[in-house]
Amino acid sequence: MILDSQPPMDSSPRSDRHRAPRVLPDWLARLFWVLWVIWGVAWTVGLLRPEPIQVRQVIIPDSWAYAVSKSLHVLGYAALVFWPAWRFGPRWAGPIALGHGALTETLQPYCGRNGSLMDVGFDAGGVLLGLAIAFWLNGVVGRKGCSGERA
Repeated sequence: MILDSQPPMDSSPRSDRHRAPRVLPDWLARLFWVLWVIWGVAWTVGLLRPEPIQVRQVIIPDSWAYAVSKSLHVLGYAALVFWPAWRFGPRWAGPIALGHGALTETLQPYCGRNGSLMDVGFDAGGVLLGLAIAFWLNGVVGRKGCSGERA
């Protein structure tokens, strides 16, 4: 992957600290935003519908149900927070994702599901995982050659 050498639009030091390097062509970044919106809508709908629980009961053995369910919470929120956190920093991505997790768990009892405070904790773990991956990629992919200069 080749880093693009364009400076950011706003070259103030504050914006450079919180903005990911431009390592993707604009069309690909736009595609990722479209996919992120689709994922966010699908994830929200899936959390507020009873069908995912019914499908889980049919295809996943009872002994695995808890682990699979909680892993999906973690991975789902990691995926939800990763892209905006990588592109713009965690300042708004993390709190919005945490709010989303708390809100969906609050609404689940009205949608034929059981809301759980423990699930909010798993959601928060996913948010932290997504943020950690974003920070790591900003440090690794954001380097130019061996000099360590940011793009």
